[in-house]
Amino acid sequence: MQSVNVDDIEEEYFASPKGTYELHRRQVRPGLDGRRSVGEWGGGHPFDAELCRMPPGKRNFPLHGHAATWEYYIVLAGAGLYRTEDGEERIREGDHIMSPPGEAHQLINDGDVDLEFYVIATNPQADVTTYPESDKRMISPEGLCFEPKAEFYFKGEE
Repeated sequence: MQSVNVDDIEEEYFASPKGTYELHRRQVRPGLDGRRSVGEWGGGHPFDAELCRMPPGKRNFPLHGHAATWEYYIVLAGAGLYRTEDGEERIREGDHIMSPPGEAHQLINDGDVDLEFYVIATNPQADVTTYPESDKRMISPEGLCFEPKAEFYFKGEE
């Protein structure tokens, strides 16, 4: 058995340069075995888990969708919005949200207190994350980000 108490995991801080996106998180899975983003194919587990805390007025990440990853959110405290390309839905303590591959999504804390939630994600060997508002793609696990435009594709090639 592997076990860890979330209070024993160091909280990581993430913020975008202009402060629109901000997240405090505890990477639960690496707390169990020291590995991050390594699925069964690499001797790890089939999922990752994070305990997240997002301050009022912040967003977790830009609107994005995964080609292969499922994400399951459990709202522990606070309230906010779950945004997709089809619109926004109010979320609050006690809500469970499933984000399947292909569904662009984003969490927004429009409340007065921290929005706290767990996110449990499948851990595929490879994934492509699409950012529909900026037309970017990110390839994982490498973390390479690119714009799928011909000018970019041929940059440095001719």
